[in-house]
Amino acid sequence: MSKSPLQTNIEPLSLYASSTDETTAIASEQLGFEVGDLVRRLFCLLVAPTPPKPTRLLSAPEVADLLNTNAQVVYRLARNQELPSVNLGERILRFSEDSVLEFIKRGGVKRAA
Repeated sequence: MSKSPLQTNIEPLSLYASSTDETTAIASEQLGFEVGDLVRRLFCLLVAPTPPKPTRLLSAPEVADLLNTNAQVVYRLARNQELPSVNLGERILRFSEDSVLEFIKRGGVKRAA
């Protein structure tokens, strides 16, 4: 039996379609992996807690500028443990920006009533 011209043309098309289906399946599978990876990364960014931002350490004159006072008052606050400080050496005190802002937020020194 001889093949009609129509059957001859259909057969290569079916082979091409099969190849395209495999390529499409591979591409969609790869796309699925990429989308899944993207979703996982976005989930981690949105749900995972952000690491704490490192606080800046301020010198006594910088803290004095923030508090609108002089450095000797800042040293007195640190000596009386009214303002938390970090001792970096024998004569070097630094103050974390967060602790200074907290000091300002709570209204300064707590006084006895």
